[in-house]
Amino acid sequence: MGVPMDLQEVEPGSTDQATKFWSGVDRSAGPDACWPPLVMDEWLFQRGRHRLAWAYTHGPIPSGLHLLHDPVLCNHTWCCNTRHMRLGTHAENMRDKAAARACDLSLRTHCDCGRAYHAGRRECDACLKEESVRLDLIRQRK
Repeated sequence: MGVPMDLQEVEPGSTDQATKFWSGVDRSAGPDACWPPLVMDEWLFQRGRHRLAWAYTHGPIPSGLHLLHDPVLCNHTWCCNTRHMRLGTHAENMRDKAAARACDLSLRTHCDCGRAYHAGRRECDACLKEESVRLDLIRQRK
């Protein structure tokens, strides 16, 4: 059984689907850390890997609500840790976005570590290399 085509197919109690999904998420840093995907899958990214994480943990997202990443804890849309998410309205999401200065990210020229971004990316070469090495080590442990 593969990952569901949309969130309507998610069964919170389905261990087969959940096991397959969670095996692609790095939770090794602990329950309070960000949980990145082990593979950046474009199909899952477009459907919202974080939305699947929420659905497997808490059930479907109620109609009219959005899944918001906490701007204080992480504000990374790729993060699958549902402790970093909450349900809210579109207006709340826009307020969070503005508060986190996410709207201004396009103006940034340097990574959080202080080095210039890699051309066309939102990470510097050194951070990209570190992340690649970290993910390789995680994959080797499995």
